[in-house]
Amino acid sequence: MAIATIRTITGIRKYLIENSGFAEKTINNIILALDYPLHGKGLYFKELSATFVDCTEKGAQAGFSGFADIKTPSPFFRKTGWT
Repeated sequence: MAIATIRTITGIRKYLIENSGFAEKTINNIILALDYPLHGKGLYFKELSATFVDCTEKGAQAGFSGFADIKTPSPFFRKTGWT
């Protein structure tokens, strides 16, 4: 699937599953964590696309609220003392 032919969130998901090396569940969870539906088009598609561009350009510094809950450390981090 060529990038230029992607017009829906489902298309983005399929492209990422085929080309990113991330598991489908991971990709779905990222989209949901960014507060977008797994199936959508139009404004949802345009906004999610812009969000991914922002993530690509700024990385973790893009700062999306709600994406990671730093107030609730995972059991791994509590156990290793990394909190």
